[in-house]
Amino acid sequence: MRAARRMIRAGSIDQARSLAYVLRNKPEHAAVGDIVAGVVAAQDHLPAMTWELLSSGERAQVLRLAPAEYFRAGFTLEPTVAREALADGLRGGTIDATATQWFDIASTSFQAGFETESREALTRGRASAEADGNDRLVTKIGWLEDWYGTAEKAKQEISVPAGTIPFAILDYKQPDEAFASKNLGDHVQTIASMGHLVRRSGFRFSGEADAVRSAHMLQKRIKPERVIDGDDAEITLYRVQRDATNHDLVPDGTWMLAFGWYMHRMFGGKFDMPFNPRLRPIFVSFHVNAPALLTDGVIDYLKKYAPIGCRDWNTVHLLQAAGVPAFFSGCLTTTVDTVFPAVPGAKPSGTFYVDTAPTGPGVAWKQTDPEVRRTDFADNVDDAMKVLTSYQVKYENVVTSRLHCYLPARSLGAKVEFRAKNPSDVRFDGLVNITDEAYENIRTGMLALLEPVIGAIGAGKSEDEVYALWRELTAPKVAAAEALRHSVDDIGEVSFDIAAACRAIQERSVTIERTEDAPAGDPVAVELALGADLKHQLDVVLESIVSNASRPIHAYVLTRGHDEGDFKRVASAFPTVTFTWLPTDDVNYGTALNESPRITTVDEMLLPELLRDVPRIVHLDIRSVVVGDIAELAETDLAGSPLAARTSPDIDSGFMHAINASKRMKDENPLARELILRSHTLHSYDFLAFDASVAVLDLDRMRADEFCRHFLPWVERYKLNVQEVLNAYAGADRAHLAPEWNRLPHVEVVHDAKVVTWTGSQMPWGSDYVQCQDVWDSYAARV
Repeated sequence: MRAARRMIRAGSIDQARSLAYVLRNKPEHAAVGDIVAGVVAAQDHLPAMTWELLSSGERAQVLRLAPAEYFRAGFTLEPTVAREALADGLRGGTIDATATQWFDIASTSFQAGFETESREALTRGRASAEADGNDRLVTKIGWLEDWYGTAEKAKQEISVPAGTIPFAILDYKQPDEAFASKNLGDHVQTIASMGHLVRRSGFRFSGEADAVRSAHMLQKRIKPERVIDGDDAEITLYRVQRDATNHDLVPDGTWMLAFGWYMHRMFGGKFDMPFNPRLRPIFVSFHVNAPALLTDGVIDYLKKYAPIGCRDWNTVHLLQAAGVPAFFSGCLTTTVDTVFPAVPGAKPSGTFYVDTAPTGPGVAWKQTDPEVRRTDFADNVDDAMKVLTSYQVKYENVVTSRLHCYLPARSLGAKVEFRAKNPSDVRFDGLVNITDEAYENIRTGMLALLEPVIGAIGAGKSEDEVYALWRELTAPKVAAAEALRHSVDDIGEVSFDIAAACRAIQERSVTIERTEDAPAGDPVAVELALGADLKHQLDVVLESIVSNASRPIHAYVLTRGHDEGDFKRVASAFPTVTFTWLPTDDVNYGTALNESPRITTVDEMLLPELLRDVPRIVHLDIRSVVVGDIAELAETDLAGSPLAARTSPDIDSGFMHAINASKRMKDENPLARELILRSHTLHSYDFLAFDASVAVLDLDRMRADEFCRHFLPWVERYKLNVQEVLNAYAGADRAHLAPEWNRLPHVEVVHDAKVVTWTGSQMPWGSDYVQCQDVWDSYAARV
């Protein structure tokens, strides 16, 4: 076990994986092998695989060798079982954990809501960390200790002082210290949000000391032209933590501007969403980065408080696909100039480099600092104000990779160069590479939208009245967003002639009929695609198919780098199989595709037009072996869907395929934006992603859908792979293959397999050892 952990710490995860499977293959070491494999799976962020491996073993042994991994997976998937095991282990002293492991156990049980067991685990972690002299861990333990009881306390009744209106101000701490914000840019957002309150001269503030101190400071700094006179109101301020509002004690009916990036799971577990039920959120400048946030409960919550003002267009499209009324608001930080009156005589000069490498004279600075996490709210606001002041009066030019430097610096008049690490990051759509006019439209739009809403809140209007006003004010923006959603044009034709490409392949095709008797019945059409480096692998896969098939096989093989000698050799080795060889080496797909790594995707995506006489085919990855009867797979009931495939065990969201593909586009930001809009319009949020390594394709249905005309352009334009294209095409409209028809050793424990497919960096050839290598070897030995 120690050897495996050393390998993982050294970054040799494949070595550790191989060690696990070597041990699992030896009966006397199989139990330890399962535990090592479970630890590797935990490192790969595969909780289901981790839990299956660790929960099936002797619990006492698992709690000695891998306690943290066991409880992390358990509190994610089987919290009641994990709680029982933790309580028993604490009572019986059977958990052998280091200080770090005790902290991990305490934190995962805390996020699951089991504070009694979590406290005891943390107490043991503190004792161990103090004995080890691990001051950093002692500090982390102290941070978590401060959060015990806060969720229960937040349920207590609290009344707002008579005649005052409760309003929440966002701070950025949470129980998981690692994800409490260290980015001063978050406090820039809060400053901008508070500007919409303090610009009203009649508002008087009381309440939480730090929030009041900051409000009074900002109130003295309002730009004269942004001051709104009158509207007397007593506002009681409460601080709430963006990612932990359910740990904050606030009175019922507390208003809040809900903005920012909602991405931080608590200790890798749950998101703190929906918000504390006592809050009345006005969603503006809201960003969703992880579709996993959008559970059914969260979607219902957002619908309740919709329309949702989104910081970026990606969030708009994502929420629209989920049926949530949404619009593009842009970012609150464009209005941060509200608390920055002009400074007469200021002559900014020089260049300020923020979180980007200097490329000339200037001053470099980092907007992130771990100390931000432990600094009081008001002091963080003061520090953020100093930085913002430097944008206004000290530096003429700002160069940055940070969104919440770029936008506020631009608001304050600096000349800003935005150097995105990835310009196609979904956070940026609508905010970067925009004209001054577009920027000003965001700023003035935000001011115009929030002015009457804050005014209505200050006037003591009821919840129903305020949200009715919100819906009325945002209706044109929602309509504009919906119009954009429904304005997606047909993607157009692919740049090459599909029919000509198919003819070119067919002219070079070679069909070799079987020369020996095969099982009775209609032939099963099977498609494989391979390059010149996978000749032996083809033999192994074919051996596995033929050995287990109850019907004849017609193999359609798309090849690159093979010749007639190869065709004849393989046909001779498998005389019961009819082969149609489809060489694609010299087919002209146009410059964009012929030079693309996705060229083999085009080969496979041509199947409906290339094989017009074939009604249905089994698509099989060359990295697979078939242990079951492929005729049974071919007979899968598609129930009218165009294909059958198994649900991915490692990617839940079908939308993530498009999001990940958009991120690959780097500098091609317009294309990334177009892909998100097109894909999020095509399907409703969300569908279970499927793994297309093994699939049954209804080629007749695909032809009827004009699949090649509509989806080959997705390959050419967006550089999607087979998996991404088929997910984009079918979405939720597919038949579900049972998992045994596509077992994936890299991401799950394999049992009852009918097809095994290897993915990742380790293949059953050329690796020390991988799960199910014996399956591959058994067929390889026959050819």
